[in-house]
Parts: sequence; C-alpha cells; structure tokens
Amino acid sequence: MCDRDSAAFLVADGLINSSGSQAFASFNLPVGSESLEVEVDCRMMHLSLVENDRVAIGLRFVSFRGNSLENLRQFILDSLEPSY
Repeated sequence: MCDRDSAAFLVADGLINSSGSQAFASFNLPVGSESLEVEVDCRMMHLSLVENDRVAIGLRFVSFRGNSLENLRQFILDSLEPSY
C-alpha cells in the first residue's frame, strides 16, 4: 500500500502494461524478535485505488536475492496459526 504520489512515482505513465512493469523491492519482515530483509526482483501486475489516497500494488516476485526466499519462508511459517 502507498499513497497516490508514491504510486505515480512508481508508475510514471499511471498505467501498467499487460506484461508487467519491472521493479526491485526491498523490505523487512518481523520474525520473532528479528527483522529479516527481503530483496526481490518483481513485476508490478496491478494498481487498485482502495481509499481516497491509498493505492494497493500487486507484485509478482520473479527472483529473490541472497537469503530473501528463506526469510520470506520463515515469516510465513512464523505467521501461521494451527487449525484444530
């Protein structure tokens, strides 16, 4: 999620073509008491206006750098709750 100005910066023409615009994303995920870094090459697949000044961006991860795939896996496992 981001605001409209950030979305406009990410996609200068305001549109994403059907093949997906290429991007690099870097973010941290909380796992326990740690913060694990994820760096990915991705394609921006869609933009959706969800509020007046909030835009959701759909990303498809294409490749992971360093330990990013393992860090993402750890985050997902840490976030799961058992179903009984």
